Amino acid sequence: MRYVVVGLGISANLEAEDYPEELLQRAISLKMAAGQPVSRSELIAAILEQFEQLYALYLEQGFAPIRALWEAHSVTLNRQATLTTPQGVIEGTPRGLDDMGGLQVELADGSFRTVYSAEVGAGGQ
Repeated sequence: MRYVVVGLGISANLEAEDYPEELLQRAISLKMAAGQPVSRSELIAAILEQFEQLYALYLEQGFAPIRALWEAHSVTLNRQATLTTPQGVIEGTPRGLDDMGGLQVELADGSFRTVYSAEVGAGGQ
């Protein structure tokens, strides 16, 4: 692997009033969750350290342990979801990752579609 593109959004120190009303039921900042401000520099350092550890694991053992970790911690697997992709909207149930890291989504007709880039929301949104 020569490169990877990762999009990551973390709300560190936002307050409830910083969110639009429609997001308050499904979005939270780390400050709101912890009850105290978060050091953004410490947060990014911790994230980069974790990426380094996972990359070392990947180089040593391949993608399988990374996939297992992702699937074990995913909150979207096996739940109906709406995926907004560059090609359009897909309604389905994410089931896991393939060997290349693509999200395997089961569609209503029982077929599967591989998605490599999407914004995932709960079904029915």
